[in-house]
Amino acid sequence: MLQESSANLKAVTAALLDLMGARETQVRHLAHAAAVFLSGASLPFDPQATLSRRRKQLRAWRKWWKEQDS
Repeated sequence: MLQESSANLKAVTAALLDLMGARETQVRHLAHAAAVFLSGASLPFDPQATLSRRRKQLRAWRKWWKEQDS
């Protein structure tokens, strides 16, 4: 059961990172809040920033996430 919960958390977090790249600001905001809550990470992400800045911040989140799986 614990392994299933861990796998579900990984899948949900990966989906939230995808949603942080959404077109809608509110979706990005909610996805980031949920990712912080579930992961405990405090990496910056500004859902209202320019596309370039959001991409840079999201790359940092994805790098961090990949490192967690190692």
